[in-house]
Amino acid sequence: MPNLYSQQDRVYSLMQRAENIVADMTPGGYLPPYRYNVFWKYVDDQPSLIGKVRRIDMPSHTLEVPRFGIQDQILHGANELTAMLPPQYVKFETGMIYLTSFKVMAEVQFTYEILEDNIKKGSLANYVLGEIRKKIPANLEMLILQGDRSISPAVNDLLCMEDGLIKRVFSQAPAGRPSLGLTGGHLVDATGQPISVPLWYDLERAVPEKYNAAQPGYIYLTHRDVDLSWRESRTNRPTSVGDQFIFESKKAYALGREIVTTPFMPVDTSNNTFLLLFDPKMIVLGTYRNMTLESMRNIQNQKIIFVFSMRIALGLEEPDSIGMIYNLKRWLR
Repeated sequence: MPNLYSQQDRVYSLMQRAENIVADMTPGGYLPPYRYNVFWKYVDDQPSLIGKVRRIDMPSHTLEVPRFGIQDQILHGANELTAMLPPQYVKFETGMIYLTSFKVMAEVQFTYEILEDNIKKGSLANYVLGEIRKKIPANLEMLILQGDRSISPAVNDLLCMEDGLIKRVFSQAPAGRPSLGLTGGHLVDATGQPISVPLWYDLERAVPEKYNAAQPGYIYLTHRDVDLSWRESRTNRPTSVGDQFIFESKKAYALGREIVTTPFMPVDTSNNTFLLLFDPKMIVLGTYRNMTLESMRNIQNQKIIFVFSMRIALGLEEPDSIGMIYNLKRWLR
């Protein structure tokens, strides 16, 4: 029986499919509002750190976010028919979080042969966007934690774009309020020791009580191995708490606070890592609405190319409210 479907017909069919995929993309490449909202809803719903930070839409490439606070004592003794004096007035501590966005991009390429084998058929554009959407939260979380402007772009061209949480807490001493020109967090040196009850208490004491005691949103953030070490130390206790860590998949807590783990907590050459005590809402992730997802067909190499780009910015509202243990051994033993 003669072959009615020639190689030329196959190539022509693939070219038509590729052209249709490119034509189906949003004109101009800009994602419409519904796609933008769906995209960030997925990111915001992640159970890890990226789903807990405060994200704001930026109307332009730069944004000044005001922050307000009031002094600790606002009540004063008063006498009948006597007005309060100016020193007794409640004073606002004001400041600004300056967000300057920077551009990040992702490029995806696949050949006509991959297109031929693709089972997604006409929904390939949405499929590619969905796959990009899965990876971006992980990349953003890595940037939030490990970002360091001193890193060479040749080493990592993402982490060098902005200083992350660890860099801002660890290196920008002394601690204080941004309104006073002071930044940085409060540090506890574990000196290469594993996690223990005294270290938890040292970290709690390091953060000023005016933040720590009054904020129910505070969490511990650390490497998974530290969480496992803490669980192991608790399983040795002949109590129901020890049994829960052995037989039940419960979240771990210390001093009444949830322990959240992330795979992006850095570990140094001595197998030491970090443990942070903070409110994730202190981290501000700015996103600029003009996100693009553009595509083109390369007829010479028979490829379809997707290029995704967006502008983001990172800010930290109150560094003085953050505590961090460093030189913390990952393993209990």
